[in-house]
Amino acid sequence: MLIPNHISVAHEAWLAAGSPKATPNLVQLVQSVPSLSTLATALTAANLINALEGPGPFTVLAPNNDAFANLPADFLAYLLANPATALTEVLLYHVLPINLPANKIQDGERYATLEGLNVTAHLQQGAVYFNHARVISANNFASNGVAHIIDEVGSGYGCCVSAMCLNLDSNAC
Repeated sequence: MLIPNHISVAHEAWLAAGSPKATPNLVQLVQSVPSLSTLATALTAANLINALEGPGPFTVLAPNNDAFANLPADFLAYLLANPATALTEVLLYHVLPINLPANKIQDGERYATLEGLNVTAHLQQGAVYFNHARVISANNFASNGVAHIIDEVGSGYGCCVSAMCLNLDSNAC
């Protein structure tokens, strides 16, 4: 079962905040949603604002604040200390170079990310997942694409590779 198209909570928040009636771009959308404030800060730190304000189309798999809070503290510190490399790679793993509304997501389909690796969509009991991240708010439409808010920060290399980069015990994953 696919998540139906609807007017997104994020877009409604954008309009309620007194913003112009025009549809926001993806950056404006992310910046207007309080539960995406960590993502907005990370996009700025990684210098990705201009890219995601471009014409697209893009699909952003947008980790919410809780997703960032659930990262191991050492890994989050590593990302923030390396915005031009590690943080940029992780963020680009959450951007698809296509407009992919929920009604077009296919179970088992692999989608290329701007980071260069793929994410795999899974449809399970009415929920949509990209790898292990659950879509908690789909179809947040923007002028240059769509954002699906997810509950996990993903990495194409997985937790254990991240742990090895940090010289942590990979059994902690």
